[in-house]
Amino acid sequence: MRSPRRPARPTIYSPAFVLAFLANFCFFSNSSAFFLLPLYIKSRQGTEAAIGAIMGMYSGASII
Repeated sequence: MRSPRRPARPTIYSPAFVLAFLANFCFFSNSSAFFLLPLYIKSRQGTEAAIGAIMGMYSGASII
């Protein structure tokens, strides 16, 4: 006698969920880096121009 099969349980890890997770991660990563990255660059003897250029590239990359 065959045992009855359980119905497949839907998973939360759908492509839409993974995409939303990655978008959220990138957004909040950019938000925290906006405050912390300049401090790190300054501690590594970075100039104001270097901080501005890197922050501009980082912000531009987060839009893409």
